[in-house]
Amino acid sequence: MSARKTESGVCIVRVEVQTEHLLITVTTNRDLARSLYTTGFGGERHFTDPGDALQAVAEFLRSFVQPIGA
Repeated sequence: MSARKTESGVCIVRVEVQTEHLLITVTTNRDLARSLYTTGFGGERHFTDPGDALQAVAEFLRSFVQPIGA
């Protein structure tokens, strides 16, 4: 029986109020094997709709869930 690898990640949500709308930036990173401080961030996505931004965060969180028996 092998030990399960510990996975970690970071998701940053930044909100800026613009004149016409919100600018929501969701930045994600799952590659933190070395160190949170030495690993650069990637996966930056921009949204104006809060629902779409929440969907991106939910997808990131679901990426850590493994089906039972996998």
